[in-house]
Amino acid sequence: MGIIKHIGITRSQIIFSLPFLLILSTVFIIMPELPKGVVTGKYFWFYYCSIWTCLTVVLLHIISRKNIRINWGDGLIILFIGSVAFSSFFINKCSINTQLRLFFLCCILYFSFRFIINRYRHIHYLFITFLIIITLEETIIGLKQLYGWSLSNHALFRLTGSFFNPGPYAGYLSIIFPLALSFTIFGIYILYSKTTFSEINNLKSLISFIKNNRKYTILIFVSTLSFLSILLSLTVLPASMSRAAWISTIVGCIVSITNCCVQKKKINEYYHKYLKYHKFILPIIVIITAIICFNTYLLKQDSANGRILIWKIAITNSVKYPWGVGLGNFAGTYGKMQSEYFSEKGHNDTEIKIAGAPDYAFNEYIQILIESGYISLLFFILLNGYSLYKAYQTKKYPAIAAITALLTFALFSYPFSVLPILIVYTFLLAWCNTSNYFPKWKRTKQKNSISIILLIIMLSSTLYLVKDSYGSYTAYKAWEKQKIYFNAGIYEDIIPEYQRLYPWLKDNKRFLFEYAQCLSKSKQYFQSNEIIKEAIKISGDPAFYNIAGKNYQAMKNYHKAEKYYLQSIHTVPNRLYPYYLLVKLYKEIGDEKKSKKYASILLQKEPKVPSTAIKEMRTEIKKILEMNKENNHDLTKFKEIYK
Repeated sequence: MGIIKHIGITRSQIIFSLPFLLILSTVFIIMPELPKGVVTGKYFWFYYCSIWTCLTVVLLHIISRKNIRINWGDGLIILFIGSVAFSSFFINKCSINTQLRLFFLCCILYFSFRFIINRYRHIHYLFITFLIIITLEETIIGLKQLYGWSLSNHALFRLTGSFFNPGPYAGYLSIIFPLALSFTIFGIYILYSKTTFSEINNLKSLISFIKNNRKYTILIFVSTLSFLSILLSLTVLPASMSRAAWISTIVGCIVSITNCCVQKKKINEYYHKYLKYHKFILPIIVIITAIICFNTYLLKQDSANGRILIWKIAITNSVKYPWGVGLGNFAGTYGKMQSEYFSEKGHNDTEIKIAGAPDYAFNEYIQILIESGYISLLFFILLNGYSLYKAYQTKKYPAIAAITALLTFALFSYPFSVLPILIVYTFLLAWCNTSNYFPKWKRTKQKNSISIILLIIMLSSTLYLVKDSYGSYTAYKAWEKQKIYFNAGIYEDIIPEYQRLYPWLKDNKRFLFEYAQCLSKSKQYFQSNEIIKEAIKISGDPAFYNIAGKNYQAMKNYHKAEKYYLQSIHTVPNRLYPYYLLVKLYKEIGDEKKSKKYASILLQKEPKVPSTAIKEMRTEIKKILEMNKENNHDLTKFKEIYK
């Protein structure tokens, strides 16, 4: 408590900051009673904490009567919100889904952070310290998973931290790493500039220095925690095998070190001192960087090529959607794009082999472009550019390093679809756009009406966005119980329950798949196809086309069945199951020529992931072909006898 007291943070300020600390701790929340509770659990925790946070800000304003000053950063985020809302609601007629709800709540959280940082001069140190402590805990969780002392949250990966796979986990660490490095460097600089390292040769001398320089207490405390988090992060980041996280960590650290040099006005001195060597140093740096990048690419070549294919198809088709397709609809739209791409001739086998059904663009800039359009992407870039400029003006160098790392990670992954990372990004933006040194005359002249209107909008919007959260929570909980019956194949009995849950879970593609499958297995083919029509708007998974094709085949509508099977093949050409379904379809309608054609493809095509199911399909197709040969042989004999 003494450390906090030295920097001017009171008990009342700690109480007001509690809701924000709880929101920052969202990363640890896992609710095993929910389907995929490591993800959905964080959502519901965030919903409830958002109400508390907004009410705290309103109460803080009533008590302090300190108004927030709207700046260009706030204006740009309002424009960004407006463009996303216009694309989703007016252009694409979307209803509120999980992605939209989280987006708007994070925008409200931005202004909440702005209010409290604007009100309390040093409160951001408390948030940063808490983030570094969270990172320390996350690295400990990762080490326990690596050594087998605790289980990960994914059956296929040993290391996930409190996330659902290693990618987001490593991304979270890569964002905090440069932040911690900045504070570590600043702490070392303070010790170096105020004393000599030889004077601090034991714990007693260090404590004596802190007592004599109390204004540096918090910085030294945060620097110590930062140094520990850096050491532990270095032990788990390589094991994550996340190339995007490695690159973003390196970029963030370079920015952090460069900012420290600029702050101390040493960069020009070093540059002129070693100017004669720059002709040799720069080419060496470029060559080393190129070698590192190339080897990083080779580490998971198919994965890298798969992402390049996604970017290529998405950017090529972006001109068709200048206003976007609506937030949360990328996967469904991309599935259609890829289907059109592979339905054309001239694509090589490499692209067919690496194609998949991604939920994300693995590049947030491209995903914003497809979902919300060109104008939204422009506002997003301007927002980040202005925030970094504002942070540079106010010497918030740790924030610059962390945001740069995050924006680099966003080039190769999906950080804004991971709630804990999105929360950290929201805090960093708010910190960048808040100045703690307003002259007194500006404070007194600030209009109170702007703050009041903003607070009313924030509170009413939060209450509207989370009003159905409890109903959604109970629906997810009920769905988890019904999964037992679904996995047991008791489809018809659980249809009424799925029908009841549908209004709450209609934006969850896994739920829609199970619901459509239940209806199909219960011979309610028309109803199943209606659910599939909703599902393919938010998912590019070809499994939905397979179910639709089987439904139409059961209804004797062979033309549409063929259409959906072909759609499934074009969406992800390396999957063999739709070829098997087509062979069965053509066998049923008596088209032996096409049946043999697709049977030949099925038997010759190399599977992306070999499995027992593929072996069984091929065995069955071989039997069908052998039966056809026997039938043809008998028919030939009959014709000869008849002659």
